[in-house]
Amino acid sequence: MSNPMEITGLHGKIKVSSDVILTIMKKVVEEIEGIILIKGSLSKEKIDSINVENIEAENTSTKEKEKSLIVSIFIATNYGIIIPKVVREVQEKVKEEIEIMTGVQVGKINVFVQTVKL
Repeated sequence: MSNPMEITGLHGKIKVSSDVILTIMKKVVEEIEGIILIKGSLSKEKIDSINVENIEAENTSTKEKEKSLIVSIFIATNYGIIIPKVVREVQEKVKEEIEIMTGVQVGKINVFVQTVKL
């Protein structure tokens, strides 16, 4: 099992700090109109995945546990914002930016709306 914030490259390993991922998340959320970031956090979750090797020759597969990155974002919205629409936008943009900028695969983006600002 490898650290989900560690990528094996052609010439060695690349490690991405959790602070880098949180900074990306903060910047993305700040750019979405009507959203105020309260807090963000990262965690890891074990997931099952199937790695298939030589399936044509042996017709076998092996299961191994992998870790997936979970991002939790706690936000406040401005009054009048359509919450489900904005939350989907937050999830999509944060996932996309983290994966593009770091190469780290994001499993889940949990968004918790804490309050509405009048």
